[in-house]
Amino acid sequence: MKTYPTLKRSSRAAKLLSALAAYLATTTTLILAKDQPAEFVILANKDNPIQTIEKSDLARLYLSKTRKVDGHAYRVVNLAEDQVKEEFLSDLTSMSPAEIERHYITMELRGEGEKPKEVSSSKSMIFLLIKSDKIIGWLPLSEYESLSEPMKKQMRVIRINQ
Repeated sequence: MKTYPTLKRSSRAAKLLSALAAYLATTTTLILAKDQPAEFVILANKDNPIQTIEKSDLARLYLSKTRKVDGHAYRVVNLAEDQVKEEFLSDLTSMSPAEIERHYITMELRGEGEKPKEVSSSKSMIFLLIKSDKIIGWLPLSEYESLSEPMKKQMRVIRINQ
């Protein structure tokens, strides 16, 4: 079985997600799996020069605090699925979903940038990653592992340095 570099949900993020799930359970049917921490794979086009990235640099990209890493400009893309996106961003940034949303709103109001583009599905994410070598995206590990080998060969898994 191949292993891929992943982000695992931290205990702080797990507590925040549990509290959020308890709150949301009173108003929606959203259920968060507490026994299985989600894992994510950071991806780019196979021709993208980036092979490793510091977790802090990736967080700065996703928080729109920078567009460059090691002299190369990148665009980051999120999946629009709220639960999965919140879990990914909370794990990456160590911020709660509310803190992340406040950050994006404040940044946009100050004219300092805008939140990353969102795509509606994993297929859309894969299409963008294959199409452009300037995009960095992510998928849940389970979705990446289910891709065909020819599809995986069109993308590069980026290793994350903690």
